[in-house]
Amino acid sequence: MLGSSHSNFPVWFGRTVLAGIVWLSVAVFTFIIGCPAIVCYGIQIAGIWVPVAGITAIGLLGIVFLIVGKLKMFIATEADTAEIWTSLASVCSISGICFFLTAFVVYKAVSPVFEGVGWALTTQHEVPQIFLGKIVSDPGVLFYPLMLSIKSSPLTLPLSLIGFLFLHRQRHNPEYARTYQIYAGLAVFVILFAVCMALGAKKMSRYLLPIFPILDILTAVSVHILVEKLFQTGIFRWRQDRKMLVSNGLKVLTVGIIVFVQVTPVLSLQPHYGTYYNPCWKLTDITKICSFGGGYGLDLAADYLNKKPDPQDLIVRVSPLSEHFFSQYFKGESYPRSTYRETRSPDYEVVYIRDVQINKVPLSDIGGTLEHIIRLNEIDYVWKNGKSQPNKKTYLSEVKAGKTIGSLWPYNEVGSTHHANEELASVMGKGVFDNPKGTQLIQRVFQTANLSSDDIILDSFAGSGTTGHAVLALNRADGGNRKFILIECEDYADTITAERVRRVITGVPNVRDDALREGLGGFFTYCTLGKPIEVEALLTGETLPSYSALAANLLYTTTGVSVGVECLAPQNDDGLFYSDAKNDYYLLYQPALEYLRSDAMILNLTRAKRIQTASRETGRKAIVYAAGNYTGQRELTRMGIIFCQLPHALHER
Repeated sequence: MLGSSHSNFPVWFGRTVLAGIVWLSVAVFTFIIGCPAIVCYGIQIAGIWVPVAGITAIGLLGIVFLIVGKLKMFIATEADTAEIWTSLASVCSISGICFFLTAFVVYKAVSPVFEGVGWALTTQHEVPQIFLGKIVSDPGVLFYPLMLSIKSSPLTLPLSLIGFLFLHRQRHNPEYARTYQIYAGLAVFVILFAVCMALGAKKMSRYLLPIFPILDILTAVSVHILVEKLFQTGIFRWRQDRKMLVSNGLKVLTVGIIVFVQVTPVLSLQPHYGTYYNPCWKLTDITKICSFGGGYGLDLAADYLNKKPDPQDLIVRVSPLSEHFFSQYFKGESYPRSTYRETRSPDYEVVYIRDVQINKVPLSDIGGTLEHIIRLNEIDYVWKNGKSQPNKKTYLSEVKAGKTIGSLWPYNEVGSTHHANEELASVMGKGVFDNPKGTQLIQRVFQTANLSSDDIILDSFAGSGTTGHAVLALNRADGGNRKFILIECEDYADTITAERVRRVITGVPNVRDDALREGLGGFFTYCTLGKPIEVEALLTGETLPSYSALAANLLYTTTGVSVGVECLAPQNDDGLFYSDAKNDYYLLYQPALEYLRSDAMILNLTRAKRIQTASRETGRKAIVYAAGNYTGQRELTRMGIIFCQLPHALHER
């Protein structure tokens, strides 16, 4: 240790830096090793996958050990001030470089994780829920405090609060000081966790599961302390030889109370533990306070129907949000209530509590006769009705190939506007296009139209490019070779419509869908319209198209043949610009008013004879586009020449 107080400053500062580096290094190292998303992050080097994050973490830890050892040596020895400052500077420099490298690797590895967390925090649930008697998408900040009281046992929160108040009063007592610090830390964790979850748009009671073990620990500590203090009062007097027995008895009693209060009520509901709620709430209609569901009871409903004669022949219509769970247990055929069927009416209808709570399936709309109710923890979870109302009968002669159309396409089958916005945002970013269509909806249209695997789909108002996206996704799913033509006249045709198709073909990084992240494959050609050729402007000479542009326009308008403008140019003095198997095409034109007003643009007899001679050599007919004709039509017909006058004859064709 250095003698003067002035020289003690770098030693003190060095120790502070040492503590900071050690703490930050251990924190970063633990964060990297403890997060699989980071440990698995790597890059390809010479075709070999290298776990960059793991190597960085191990290297960082090794460097930290070296730095800490050197720093401790300088601080512990009688080194002079300059040497200590030099050591601190080198340590800080090396540490800074290491942390910057680590931060870069960590950012690259966890950015997809944070993007997913951001999506979860800002995106509401598609399916609403009931809260305090109202059907809402976001219950608000009161949701989690209320759910804590509903899902906890009657004594959990009161005992935790009493225990905290007692320990707070005894915080200066050496016997309870350490317990109070730990207790307060766990309580702060519970509060902060609930607050953070309340800030997100998605809210479900199961999101609180991580804090219930902490609450159980707090309750157990409170019970133990309170029982211990109770038996230490003057009410109970024990002889000295019974103190050990009393101590052990207190422990057994504490465990017994915890088991009785916390475990017994839940075990009585097995295996449907999630249906538990605080018995104090039985004083009111809890189904009007919060949503119930989670699939509980659907297994019992399926088991009930599986015991019917020939259950494999039964058809059951199920609430739209519950059919997926029900079908896992049912032996027969089931379909969601939102799906229209053209076959015989269902034998039974199963309605689930959550669909009833949010008024998705009003009980008044259920047909048939109520046959059985699944009741869990004194709440009706499932209603089963026999022989629902008859469906529309569709005869075979009325059904064309494909899927007959029902009256409704519900959002849980074809997506919603919110779905479509999120889908487009995952590819292009947020706010680039208002109210796009979703690929689920477009694919349902394809299904209804009974598209084959090599059909061509035309979308004359392509908008955000959903049709192209849907075609590519369907091709990837079933190996089809469908093609699409997208037409968009707005200025975002390239930046949004075509760009979306480009991205889904090559792959979109950091999206949750594996196929979209890898790329759907395929290709497309982006074409734009040239300048319009207006007949009136051509007559007046206001705008004169190039020879190639006019030739391409004439060829496409009269024959339907599309050829690149760059491929069309006069090949001889008579204006031959294109040939196919049957015809030679001539155009007498130059984009100059002097030429247009001269006889050079007129088909005269001399030129007609040259064209006739060329046609006899090639064996093809001649089609001549010109402003006028000095040869009679009968003579041209005999010569095998078809004359098209510009521009009126073309306009009239």
